[in-house]
Amino acid sequence: MRTNIDFGIDLGTTNSSIVKMENGKPKVIKTDEQFETMPSCVHFTQRKSVLVGKKAVNALQIDLKQALKTFSESKTNTFSEFKRTMGTTHLYKSSNMDRSFYSEQLSAEVLKQLKSMVLDEPVNAAVITVPAKFKNQQKEATIRAAKLAGIKQVVLLNEPVAAATAYGLDAKQKDGYWLVYDLGGGTFDVALIKAEDGILKVIDTDGDEWLGGKNLDEAIVDQLLIPYLQKNYLITRLLADEKTREMLRAVLKIYAEEGRIVLSYKDTHTFVSNLGDLPNDEHNKEMELDVDATQADMVRILGPLYQKTIEITLALLLRNNLSGSRIHALILVGGPTHSPILRKMLKEQVTPIVDTSIDPMTAVATGAALFASTIPLENVVVDPTKLQLSLDFEATSVELKETIGIALLPGENSALPAEVWAELARADGGFTSEKIKISEKPALIRVLLLPSQPNMFRIRVIDHEGNAVLSQPEQITIIQGIGIDEMATLHYHIGIGTFDSGENRELFQPVPGLEKNKKLPATGIISGLKTRNALLPGNQENRLVIPTYSGEYNAPGTDPLLNNLIHEVVITGLNIPQELPEGSELEITIKIDRSEHIQFSAYFPLIDHTEDLSIPVKNTDPPTAAYLEERIDEAIQTANHIEAYELAGQFSDIKNRLQLEKGSIHGRFNILNDLRKLLLLLDTEKRKTVWPELEKQLTEEWNQLKKVVDLAKGDERINWGIVDGYMSDYKLHVPIVLKDKDIKRARHYIDDMYFTRYEIVNIALSGELDCDKLKSIDGVFNSFSWSDPQKARQLLNAGLQDCNSGKADKAKDTLKALYKLMPQKDREKVEKK
Repeated sequence: MRTNIDFGIDLGTTNSSIVKMENGKPKVIKTDEQFETMPSCVHFTQRKSVLVGKKAVNALQIDLKQALKTFSESKTNTFSEFKRTMGTTHLYKSSNMDRSFYSEQLSAEVLKQLKSMVLDEPVNAAVITVPAKFKNQQKEATIRAAKLAGIKQVVLLNEPVAAATAYGLDAKQKDGYWLVYDLGGGTFDVALIKAEDGILKVIDTDGDEWLGGKNLDEAIVDQLLIPYLQKNYLITRLLADEKTREMLRAVLKIYAEEGRIVLSYKDTHTFVSNLGDLPNDEHNKEMELDVDATQADMVRILGPLYQKTIEITLALLLRNNLSGSRIHALILVGGPTHSPILRKMLKEQVTPIVDTSIDPMTAVATGAALFASTIPLENVVVDPTKLQLSLDFEATSVELKETIGIALLPGENSALPAEVWAELARADGGFTSEKIKISEKPALIRVLLLPSQPNMFRIRVIDHEGNAVLSQPEQITIIQGIGIDEMATLHYHIGIGTFDSGENRELFQPVPGLEKNKKLPATGIISGLKTRNALLPGNQENRLVIPTYSGEYNAPGTDPLLNNLIHEVVITGLNIPQELPEGSELEITIKIDRSEHIQFSAYFPLIDHTEDLSIPVKNTDPPTAAYLEERIDEAIQTANHIEAYELAGQFSDIKNRLQLEKGSIHGRFNILNDLRKLLLLLDTEKRKTVWPELEKQLTEEWNQLKKVVDLAKGDERINWGIVDGYMSDYKLHVPIVLKDKDIKRARHYIDDMYFTRYEIVNIALSGELDCDKLKSIDGVFNSFSWSDPQKARQLLNAGLQDCNSGKADKAKDTLKALYKLMPQKDREKVEKK
């Protein structure tokens, strides 16, 4: 009986695989066709049965060609690449099943098929790999897929980390920096790993969740195959229609993928279709492909995409103060890394030490299985006929000798022999420990490990007469040669939006303890926050909304909305036992486990109350072409306004791509991904323009205040002692702020001088400015979030009556009372109006 998870699954965009630990070693489970990987493709038959893998791929090609011939997708029943829409609300409609499926439901069918390949035991627990760039929504969807497939215990592991684990076991060099370059069918990940005496630690990761082999195939379609058809046939109307264009691209990708793979080991290839595969053109001429291509064509077409991955890799090294010369191994993972073009580019631009020693197709699943062998199974059924043991040991080790603690599990062995002895025998027969008497008090057994491999030990237990006693567990495994305790890390900052008075806006702030690359599990605490409105017990209308985000390495200090929204935590009056005034102190604690499940708690010191909440991660909606176009146009306008013309050009390039890919769900997500990255850069450029505008405002406010003071001199209603003190402070500090370009203090003095000027003018005009504010509030009364609307209306009516009856001097007291009934954001709008 297994005591650890022991199964690793690579759930890929194009192909998937499963590996199990057998006798302490990873074993790749083969498909019925005797392949080590299985296509991640699902087909629903007319009899409502499910085909997965190679048979589904065959059906897919027939489906796509038939759909293109009839220009109809209504009969689609085969699906692939659905991993790219994991964690979204996108649906795949099957006519045979008369229903639609989410990506996680299709992924569950792939997982079921992988499980069925294991013939001798059930698979109820597994480590499943995900791209490092997967966001929380995608990871949660992966876990749901596993649960749908009957995998009750699921641990997620990032793909490059899994590959590094597989590589590390056999690595000749156990020290130094490694780069795992993982270019799969749908995603690109790169991980910087530091090895010290075999102990591995993730230093940093990056990548692109919308760049993989499928994008390479699309580039071949758009730049080679479609131009050939345009040159030889009339397909103007077909390409002008978004729907038919995407149907043509889908069919042509079949030939593109085949040719790309061939060109990984041959210098030339002819892209050829069979007569009848493609529809007739607009002159009713039957179309076919017959395109010769060379490595030079692939350099031209695929080189820019490969270059994009290399630039991401070089940027990763740069921000960690490293260069390629300090990398001891660049480890290639994923089918597209077979390309000789890519390997040449990596050797020339990153490091000549490109390591191809591991199988790029199964390394991820193998590493996942090795990792799985270190994780105990949960909810193991206790066999009352067996001796129950408690074992304490390190599942991975860089030492050749390890100590194992062994004891009887208290309260579980009443019907078994009173005295027992135990020894551990290594599975290869080369080592057996001494026999020691065991009890509920732990005893220590020293074992000898074989280097650079998993070491399985059988536990032999005997009673005082030398009779064998069955135990649970009956074996353990220790992996020698690597330490992987530091390999599960956060690949994004986890944070919230906090108001920055210096920039006068919300900024993304990582929660301390949950910064990118922190080891998992992790706990983050952020204190010193203030509630922006009051909460009344039992009142559901009073809401405190706390959005949580994940952000890239360059996200801190940016607009929170440019980052990935995980969930909006909402706390209302129903959650608290007593009144919580506006501005009350708030402390947030967020806990994240190995699979990045999030637990959230908010502590309010004033009322000594903690509210514990789980954070449900909802699927995201796919972006529409109209939404993307609107955001791109806004960005172009902003970039031109701040004279960031290079960025404006990049946004224009994305807009041109949108015109080609607006009909593709994957294309739109890809564009959104690139758009967000550019918007973060634009946000940085916008911040550079803040000071010139503030400098102008500060200078103008200072000059206006001096004029007002000069005009009001002699008005005895004004307390000139206080005003003179203010003016002396401004005269001293405003020049310093201007010299230091101090944004935060500039905003402070702009506001302070405005209020000083306002009070002087208001006194000089006998309170008329306060009356104007009351009238302004009256005009938009219902737009404010009043804590007590009825009381606010009574106060406002009384204040307006005072103003109309010549008692404008009383308006200030009315304003102060109204401010107390407003949330801070509303009060700030009125005060500065």
